[in-house]
Amino acid sequence: SVTIDPIEDVVYGNPVVITFTIVNETDFVTISVIDVNDPDKEIDFESADGTITINDLTVGNYTVNIHNGGTDCYNESEASATFSVLLANSSVTIDPIEDVVYGTPVVINFTIVNETDFVTISVNDVNDPDKVIEYVNGETSITVNDLPAGDYIVNIHNGENELYTESQANATFSVLQAGSSVTIDPVEDVVYGNPVVITFNIVNETDFVTISVIDVNDPDKVIEYEYAEGN
Repeated sequence: SVTIDPIEDVVYGNPVVITFTIVNETDFVTISVIDVNDPDKEIDFESADGTITINDLTVGNYTVNIHNGGTDCYNESEASATFSVLLANSSVTIDPIEDVVYGTPVVINFTIVNETDFVTISVNDVNDPDKVIEYVNGETSITVNDLPAGDYIVNIHNGENELYTESQANATFSVLQAGSSVTIDPVEDVVYGNPVVITFNIVNETDFVTISVIDVNDPDKVIEYEYAEGN
């Protein structure tokens, strides 16, 4: 007779232990481990002393057949059992992302455990479509440049494959408006009839510069100028 102890399912990467008992064992014992979904994928073992350990099985469902061949003294016997190798978990962790001022690159550090070939990283402006970033497997950090001011969500998705489950993580950060400044050099008094020269400097200039010259004694008397480059 052949008896196979119940075989525990295992997660991919762990060994499968098969324990069995053969009463009146002959010299014609065959042990086969067959992938249910791929019957041509069969692993054969010679007789073992009640236990065999199998490493590196891929994810799937398996059948174990142990056959004790007949002889002049003993009839043949056999037994079968099943087990599964399950997908191993993967995980994605994103380190806290610091807010940055516009013009400063955003650094995103992350860790992927059991990474597959199906990793996508998107940086989504809350008010705009996804910006998908090209990613090279094995990286643990990416740098994103030239993001406009706004609030962003980062999503890193590790897609499922034949060995590992899918996983993903999200994180948020903001790109803050950069400061601007206007400096006017001291303006010299002039005698009537002479031009007044006003020199100034604008740091982080926008498209919305206005220049006004106002008569202190007649505030309604305002002279508007189109923007000139510093003079």
